[in-house]
Amino acid sequence: MPTSAKSTSKYLAIGSTRPYSGKSSIILGMAQQFQAKGLDIAYSKPLGTCFSELGNDGIDEDHRFLAKTLNLPENRLGETLLFLDAPTLENRLQGIGQTDYSESLVNSLEKLGGDLTILEGAGTLDQGRLFNLSVPKVASLIEASVLLVARFHSMLDVGELLSVQDRLGDRLLGVVLTDIPEEVLYKT
Repeated sequence: MPTSAKSTSKYLAIGSTRPYSGKSSIILGMAQQFQAKGLDIAYSKPLGTCFSELGNDGIDEDHRFLAKTLNLPENRLGETLLFLDAPTLENRLQGIGQTDYSESLVNSLEKLGGDLTILEGAGTLDQGRLFNLSVPKVASLIEASVLLVARFHSMLDVGELLSVQDRLGDRLLGVVLTDIPEEVLYKT
């Protein structure tokens, strides 16, 4: 099994504890800032979760949007290796199609150039685990730092975030909290 991608690019994995936490928005803002500073950015979303309205063309909608908005050329875009849909999950659970997606991911990333490759995780840290493509597995595989995006629900979320910190250890770069209500943000 591969241990890391051979590219000279640095890797940053963006994960979340729950779907629709704002990963794509955070990636867009960060990538634009990095580009403005002259960094050559690559992007990959190995697990498709946002299906195309145009039909099954094999491209995740987040991938399509970020590629277009950031004006990324093909050699800066990683492949969507598979979509997390019911048939794909059922086939894997039944032992059909036992592709080593860790190897596929490394091969995909080796083709990318750039100074920084940003990888967008699926809805949660563990989605994709069945395919060895959970955020913690990917981060370990390619020696990536992880930025966690978490939508604020209550102060009780702290326990979950501390669990993530324990799990990711030094790989956890930080946490971005989104959607914090004003009354909580400006509480005196």
